[in-house]
Amino acid sequence: MPVLAAAWTALCAALKSLKISAAVLISAGLVLSGVVGAEVFERTFRFSFLVFHFEGLGAQLADLKTRDAAALKAAQVHVATVMAAQTKATAAVLATYTPAVAAIDANASTLAKEIPAYVTPKDDAACTLNPGAVRLLDAAAGGLPAAPGADDAPSGVALSTLVTTDVGNDAAALENADQLAALQAWVRAQQAAQDASGTASSAPADADAGR
Repeated sequence: MPVLAAAWTALCAALKSLKISAAVLISAGLVLSGVVGAEVFERTFRFSFLVFHFEGLGAQLADLKTRDAAALKAAQVHVATVMAAQTKATAAVLATYTPAVAAIDANASTLAKEIPAYVTPKDDAACTLNPGAVRLLDAAAGGLPAAPGADDAPSGVALSTLVTTDVGNDAAALENADQLAALQAWVRAQQAAQDASGTASSAPADADAGR
């Protein structure tokens, strides 16, 4: 019995501390020498193999948990970096667009105030806008085809009113153009910020892969 107990202890220690192949050789030697029986060997080998299996699974799970935590932290840092860069890009676009729109509005307001000096009541009385001209201008402003028919009768729309409307329409068109340019600049800036952040975050990983 002491010999059997010693052999059992040695076998378990070998299976736990050595590779499976070495443990199998030791176990097989004990069986062949008659120290332990085949049934004892089989049970011991199965138990030790399960121990190895579960220890390996535990190590794999711990490694996966560590890598997941690192990946989550890296993703959080990346998102924060992209958001900060995109917020900065948005502020830069607004800093350019807002003054431009304000300048257009200010200029349109100044022009509107100067209309009476350039288009006097005498000019209004001397210029007659017929309904056909008014319909044509309205169609052009609305992107519609011209309404048929011409009329020589006065439309009741003064020249100064036409100029005032034109000044407002031109200001709106300029603002729309600036809005489109600002939107295009914003989209490009957002994409550039995201690309730059992605390149910066992948650089350390590429360097580690190279090593």
